[in-house]
Amino acid sequence: MENHGIRTSEVYTTEEAKRYLKVSRSTIKRFLKRGLIRANKVGGHYRILGKELIRLVSPER
Repeated sequence: MENHGIRTSEVYTTEEAKRYLKVSRSTIKRFLKRGLIRANKVGGHYRILGKELIRLVSPER
């Protein structure tokens, strides 16, 4: 499944997520801190599954 060019099983960096969601870096950090986007921290950097980004932009899915 693909939505907005985002692949559900693909792993994205915060920089890529920022670009897809068209938000600032501080907004991505706020989403992560508040738990609006679930992510894993790998080597000090967040990794976000595409399905999390899709869930944020298309909550009805």
